[in-house]
Amino acid sequence: MGVLAAVIAGGYTSTYNSVAMGQQEDGFRLRNSFAKEEVRSNTYGESVIEGVYRGGNCYLQGVFIERASVLKVAAACPANPYSSAHGAMGLVGRLDFGLAMPIVMTAIASLSTAGANGIASLTASNSIIDQNLSTELVMANRVSNLNLTFRLYPSGTNGSSDGVWFTVT
Repeated sequence: MGVLAAVIAGGYTSTYNSVAMGQQEDGFRLRNSFAKEEVRSNTYGESVIEGVYRGGNCYLQGVFIERASVLKVAAACPANPYSSAHGAMGLVGRLDFGLAMPIVMTAIASLSTAGANGIASLTASNSIIDQNLSTELVMANRVSNLNLTFRLYPSGTNGSSDGVWFTVT
């Protein structure tokens, strides 16, 4: 019996600012959202007759499950990225871009068809914890999951003004 579908499956290793992120509960989820300005004409009332692309946003989300890795990720990118000390409020008015760090994901060859059939590696040069995220670290005798969503800021490449959220190989 032949293969019914060319399914892509498999895990990735990941680092944030060169610190290993460890195991995730269900890998990562990459989300893009795009913005458009709707163009209406009096001739057609409220009907949208055109759209103008206005950029967008990109996010990478994962649930971390290894206690040691959770602490390493928290140290590399604290739940409060505006202060180096846990529990401290940090400097109000600080800009994100100077705090943004690279995320690099690489397909695990022995466990994956992802590299062969899809994305072998993904690099997001400028990422930071999303501002709409409330982090929660469980302090109990169970798995201490840390659910993190990173906002990927665009960066120019090769002197271009075109924004790039991430690159893949």
